[in-house]
Amino acid sequence: GAAGSGKTTAIDAARHVLAAQGQQVYGVSVAAIAAQSLKHAAKIQSGTVAWLVNRIEFATNPMHPVRRKLDALDASPSRADHARADSIRARFALPAMDHLVIDEASMIAATDLATVLEWTCDNGITVTLVGDDKQLSAVGPSGLFPRLQHARPGAELAENLRQRTDVGRECAAFLRDGDTEAALTLLA
Repeated sequence: GAAGSGKTTAIDAARHVLAAQGQQVYGVSVAAIAAQSLKHAAKIQSGTVAWLVNRIEFATNPMHPVRRKLDALDASPSRADHARADSIRARFALPAMDHLVIDEASMIAATDLATVLEWTCDNGITVTLVGDDKQLSAVGPSGLFPRLQHARPGAELAENLRQRTDVGRECAAFLRDGDTEAALTLLA
């Protein structure tokens, strides 16, 4: 859905229903500010995509550099090294979740999205992708969100609820469609 269409409010409602069914919901977004919005507005524990991908790679890749460091600490006779290893494991632990909300999904690099989707599939975690196909695309290989949206259509929130005037809504629609000249003309 477009900016201001109520996506975060809809996520909060979905979280409420899923929590009532005993499911733990976790959220990720490319930008830390969007992850904070999920946490505060939708009441979902959240982090960045990079944060989650790093933990997935730690959990699944035996050659991950941090895991090699852990091997050295575990081999040490020092209790302090063992405590340090436990602390590192806790820092890299994956959050408990039954359902993952991926916000700003059009901005996630295809490689990161593939890593997250493969991991969730392997672990029986359901996923909701939320975003706007007209939003900025990812830095790096992208284009998966519109393709996934086309292959498996879902709900679309189309009405702008954030702007309070017709002029504001029309201006936002022009900007979303990339027509900055029409937006500026409208505001002139």
